[in-house]
Amino acid sequence: PFSVKLLSSCVIGLGVAAPPDLSFTPGCSCKRGSCSSSNCMCIKEMQGAFPYDEEGTLLFEPGKPIYECNSSCKCSPNCRNRVIQKGPKVLIEIFKNRLKGWSVRAKQEIKKGTFVCEYVGEIITSKEAEKRGKKYDKLGLSYLFDLDVESTYNKYCIDATLQGGFARFINHSCDPNLQNYQVWVDNLDKDQPRIAFFAIRDIKMNEELTFDYKYERLGNSTRLACYCGAKNCRRYLF
Repeated sequence: PFSVKLLSSCVIGLGVAAPPDLSFTPGCSCKRGSCSSSNCMCIKEMQGAFPYDEEGTLLFEPGKPIYECNSSCKCSPNCRNRVIQKGPKVLIEIFKNRLKGWSVRAKQEIKKGTFVCEYVGEIITSKEAEKRGKKYDKLGLSYLFDLDVESTYNKYCIDATLQGGFARFINHSCDPNLQNYQVWVDNLDKDQPRIAFFAIRDIKMNEELTFDYKYERLGNSTRLACYCGAKNCRRYLF
């Protein structure tokens, strides 16, 4: 048994590049209300497309990076390109599942495209992640989230084992209702995106929140059974 320190944002671990001074972070010069696709440098980073509609509902397909307006931008705090930086707004409950252990469920109806939560913890190097991973495997723990951006190689990883947010309790499903997206806000280091979860379909009240872990089996490692109960269940996480 161990205690978990709750976090609202990631903390930087040993050997990880510290976030740059905000005074050196470039921002848009849109001075009136919300930004426009024609003159906002943040929107231009996304080929001129807004990631959200006026209500903050996600418009992008999975895999497309999101660059939100940041603290250096001149636009209004109510700009439509500021969503995950405002934190989650949905009501959730952490509960104990007989087969899966600690889990998370919605305590309200959640519409498709809604920002639900961010995966936070300690950002560590991949080398440190490998070291901790061997220890965690022996304990049956799995709270490491790779920050692989442009390739299968990941320079950093988020470890939410001993410190993290409620996203660490979200279980796997072969038919998930959440999808993770990489988002950059104040820290524009390409190797340190923030991991945000959005609803990929309408979610009912009291429905469990899940995402696809997409584990890959390495060699002849022991297979881990899946208890998601989905009709398309793959039977194993890896």
